[in-house]
Amino acid sequence: PYGLEFMGKEWDSFRATRQTKNQAVTFLGAGMRSQTRNELFNYQLWCEEWATEVFRVLKPGGHLLSFGGTRTYHRMAVAIEDAGFEVRDMINWCYSTGFPKSLNIGKAVDKLQGNEREVTGYDTNTAPDLRDVGAMSKEATGIDKLSFGQNPRPADRKQIEITKGTSEWEGWGTALKPAHEPICLARKPLAEKTVAENCLKWGVGGINIDESRVEGKLEGDPNRFAKTDGGSFNKFSYSEPVVRNEGRFPANLIHDNSEEVRECFPETGKAGNASRFFKSIIYQAKASKAERNKGCEGLEDIKTNTTNGKSKRCKICGHYFFSGTPCKCEKPDWEIIEKEYTQKNNHPTL
Repeated sequence: PYGLEFMGKEWDSFRATRQTKNQAVTFLGAGMRSQTRNELFNYQLWCEEWATEVFRVLKPGGHLLSFGGTRTYHRMAVAIEDAGFEVRDMINWCYSTGFPKSLNIGKAVDKLQGNEREVTGYDTNTAPDLRDVGAMSKEATGIDKLSFGQNPRPADRKQIEITKGTSEWEGWGTALKPAHEPICLARKPLAEKTVAENCLKWGVGGINIDESRVEGKLEGDPNRFAKTDGGSFNKFSYSEPVVRNEGRFPANLIHDNSEEVRECFPETGKAGNASRFFKSIIYQAKASKAERNKGCEGLEDIKTNTTNGKSKRCKICGHYFFSGTPCKCEKPDWEIIEKEYTQKNNHPTL
């Protein structure tokens, strides 16, 4: 939970006042709005509760990595610090799969004033601008509930009207498209006098730099200077290209290696796109069944609501709609298959 009422989920809402650390938060209805100060404080208290437990079970020098939302990260980081951790850094994970959740102010003004809006076209090829969706359901806009993206079959996509108004507020909104998530990197304080002594006694305390390096190629190293005037370092010149077989030192920026993210980085001549200087993680929208249930072997099976107990299958080829690839039949004949899905871990954001 980021305290942002993710997709209207109750478990991400912190509206009720929490009296004690043992009292569960009573969640109320969710919606797209700004959080009150009490809600943000309740979220911070909840973060401090789990961070305190993580602090208890970690060895001295053990690290914690915790994802957060851009609007509530500061509350999470303060809570982690208040639990006893040292905040060592913040890693930024950049990606291209975020949806803008911005109010179309121009459209809202036109509705308020009773102004007519011109329909300039229809959009069926891309995910709709959520400023124009309003209270429409995900099914009504043709958004796939599993991948949070557009339905794979064009026939299943709904036409979204593209409209334009004439007020001075046309084109204005209230939010940016999410393209990164901050990750808090924190460490439980050392129990020994030095990092080396702590590593030897407890087996933790550092970061495995060499296993995290970014793959490198034959290239010049701008951090390696050569003396040019008899020993003085007032003038420098770049050294000859060197081979860095061990790779580049890991940075506090990682990305999903998507084309959209790479376009944000400059092209550096013969060296290529600068995004290669940072760790890339290929984004997977769905966790495999084995990965999803790893570590949960001792838990009971629970019914998942991913497909609401139903799935679609083509009578012609047997292709399942939720398999992630489009049916290749020219005219698929879909049937609803009643099936109860059970698994040990049904968390929606894995």
